[in-house]
Amino acid sequence: ALPIHLFLHKHSYDVFFTPGHYAPRICPIPYVSCVMDTAYLVHPEHFKKPDVLKLSKWTQYSVKNATKVIAISQFTKDEVVKYYHKNPEDIIIAYPAVAEVQKRFDPKSVQTSFKKHKITQPYFLFVGTLQPRKNITTLIAAFEIYYRMQAGRSLQKKYRVQKKNSEIKAKLVIAGKIGWLSESILEKINNSPVKNKIVLTGFITELEKHILYHYANASCLIGLYEGFGIPPLESLHHETLPIVSNTSSLPEVVGDAGLLVDPLNPQAVADQLWSAQHASTL
Repeated sequence: ALPIHLFLHKHSYDVFFTPGHYAPRICPIPYVSCVMDTAYLVHPEHFKKPDVLKLSKWTQYSVKNATKVIAISQFTKDEVVKYYHKNPEDIIIAYPAVAEVQKRFDPKSVQTSFKKHKITQPYFLFVGTLQPRKNITTLIAAFEIYYRMQAGRSLQKKYRVQKKNSEIKAKLVIAGKIGWLSESILEKINNSPVKNKIVLTGFITELEKHILYHYANASCLIGLYEGFGIPPLESLHHETLPIVSNTSSLPEVVGDAGLLVDPLNPQAVADQLWSAQHASTL
């Protein structure tokens, strides 16, 4: 119905703006579209086949015919130029932001939230929909290594950690709804030797999310491909250390304020979990 409406009322509008990848197939007025990322081109295996087809073809049309395109990071802009050959001068970067939220919480609300999800401190936090490109299976593998590291005396010497601190074993809180193609993630959790230390909360409220950020040792987003990355930004807002991939847009998001890690190396991720826990005890 949208193209019909625009044709019938084309003299009523100067420009049409769509905040997503898709623009009307036929648009009688200039339009501006947005691109969040092109993960469907780089990692099509992480999407359902009909979604890959829709995203790739419709985005291609939308970008090609747009007067201007808005990208949410320099990385995404570069990807749009690379894959869709759009003139860089026609792509504007508009970084996302997080809303100002409270940083002090009613103790009763904190206690209720922790009790509801069976969370105890200390813990590491992942926030987001459970889906393959978030690389959660590698995060779980790293968490398992982190637990084995706790028992290594040589590592205690390497990091110069006192025994009382090395015995503090954190939980891994995975907060978010179950997404598409998440079977391998759930299987990894169920078969993990430390599954009793992994908390799967499901959907959480905004208040619960901010409470979890505020009291976490560190947040973790080691996704394989991120157009931007709101979770590390939210984490920084609560002065909680973000551990992020050293790829795609995430170094751009955290700058010097986060820990960067190879998302394909579970040992490297485990090292950063250890470093983050030690830092939180200083």
